[in-house]
Amino acid sequence: MPWIRQGAWGALVVLTTLMVMAELAEANPGFARRYNVSCVMCHVAFPKLNDFGREFAGNGYQFPGEDPRGKTVETGDPLLQLPTSPNFAIRVDGFARWRNDGPVKNDFESPLTLKLFSTGYLAKNLTYYFYFLAAEGGEVVGPEDAFLFVNDMTGRDWDLVVGQFQVMDTFYPREQRLTFQDISIYTTNVVQTASGGALGGFELTYDRGALTTWAAGPAFVMVGVANGNGLGRLNDDRFDTNSYKNQMARAAVDLPWGSIGVFGYHGKDEDLTVRQTNRFYRYGPDLAAPLGTRADLRANWLFGRHDHPTFTPGEAEVDHHGGFVELDFHLGDRWATVLLYNQVSSNDLPALDQQTLTANVTYYRLRNLKFLAEYTHDLQPRDASHPVKTHTAVLGVVLAY
Repeated sequence: MPWIRQGAWGALVVLTTLMVMAELAEANPGFARRYNVSCVMCHVAFPKLNDFGREFAGNGYQFPGEDPRGKTVETGDPLLQLPTSPNFAIRVDGFARWRNDGPVKNDFESPLTLKLFSTGYLAKNLTYYFYFLAAEGGEVVGPEDAFLFVNDMTGRDWDLVVGQFQVMDTFYPREQRLTFQDISIYTTNVVQTASGGALGGFELTYDRGALTTWAAGPAFVMVGVANGNGLGRLNDDRFDTNSYKNQMARAAVDLPWGSIGVFGYHGKDEDLTVRQTNRFYRYGPDLAAPLGTRADLRANWLFGRHDHPTFTPGEAEVDHHGGFVELDFHLGDRWATVLLYNQVSSNDLPALDQQTLTANVTYYRLRNLKFLAEYTHDLQPRDASHPVKTHTAVLGVVLAY
């Protein structure tokens, strides 16, 4: 394909240089530094967590039974616990990307993102976590994940998270995905698509609010509330644009072959100028299953509806549905491959329609340094709302230290 060949020699030079630099790289992400362990204790292939890593994160980023006072400065004040050293880490993502749509076919996007992470222990079972997106697409973005984590309230497996978080994190943490390609149904904004981008609207990504989780044996339950307008800035000394709060819940059960769950989200927006509301919901099943010791399958399908997506009285409802299926293969310590299928469909708003298939191959030069090659093929048929297919290929490097 000519559009792939364009700029290939430049990408080869960049990747060769990065491979040489990797020989000199010495890096220890924050938790590995704190506990003097390898990244593989928590990651099957960074940033994706293994079973222990998920338990560690679900335990407030503490080992079971750990008392953080063992790693704090002796101040003589029992009400002040300061770690002996702050826990910081950095992640940098850079890519060379080719796409067939538009006048610019190839582009060096390095660095595309730069993230600064920190976590700390205020007391036993009381943790903070945040990461600051220092750069994305050449702009300073600010905090994304930023929350207080209360672990094992009342001495049981009952947790509380307050702050900024991703709505779908209890099933699929997007920050742990191995692909450059995102999860389309989570990032699709019906309101902006329907209105041509003039209005806001929520997504199943970052928001401000609170959620609580409870686990007992194989059962897991999450309930939460959120502003429902993402991470917008203060407006008239308020983050939310209306008084309504959105409600979310998920229930899941572990089975011998994996886990199944169901997610639900209900909310309401209001345009204060025209005094019109837009009620919406998302609901659907999810599935996660290990396939032997080196493969994992994850899938989620959601159904949604907006009754007034452009806040226009009398307008027709917009229904849509979509989801993803992801199959990961881990080929020893060095290699991982991913197949990812995305789909979003709507008979009421064809501009939402998406259908892609992604293939990814990742090589781990170090535990915390990887190189990837990925291709995403646009499967959506051409029509009036989709006149050009967008095929994308990327070569990338991701490092954390």
